[in-house]
Amino acid sequence: MAGIDIAEENLRSLKAIQNVIEVEEGRETSLDEVLTRILAFYRRFVPYN
Repeated sequence: MAGIDIAEENLRSLKAIQNVIEVEEGRETSLDEVLTRILAFYRRFVPYN
């Protein structure tokens, strides 16, 4: 994975999830909201602080 900017890849992934949410729910979301929803979902299965 040499040469891949992980931060940029994460941003692309968030934008892809944002697009899915917008298509499924029919409303726009911010990247902050998308990340908040992802972390809330993750927290249900993996406890972290």
